[in-house]
Amino acid sequence: MEIAIVVGVGVWVLMIGAPNIYALELKDAPFSKQPEADILSGLAHGAQDAKDSCNHPDGCHWWILIRGHGFINQTQEFIKGYYYGFCSNPRNIGGGSDAEQADIRCDDGPYGVRWAEPGSLDDNNTTFWTP
Repeated sequence: MEIAIVVGVGVWVLMIGAPNIYALELKDAPFSKQPEADILSGLAHGAQDAKDSCNHPDGCHWWILIRGHGFINQTQEFIKGYYYGFCSNPRNIGGGSDAEQADIRCDDGPYGVRWAEPGSLDDNNTTFWTP
């Protein structure tokens, strides 16, 4: 009995210490005062970003990856529009993006979109991005 308790406590401590890089999700974004405009803007940016093959020496040239454009600076309506625009490209079916600013899984729906908190720590406890 004592062994089970010690093991259970050990697992709990390990879970508490593990960083959750993608701590924010759609419900954490603010609502828009101009929902239709934000949806259309997100749709356009997402569709455009989805066309980029990311075969550049410096990686993807996505609008959402530009400093200040990440999901942390967007509304729920923009994020939903971006998701549908990005995931409308057949190349992204079953895929998506794992960028800290915009983690998208096209099979999960817009409520599966996540992003890292500014100053989040990676597995090496290194701050890897700021908005």
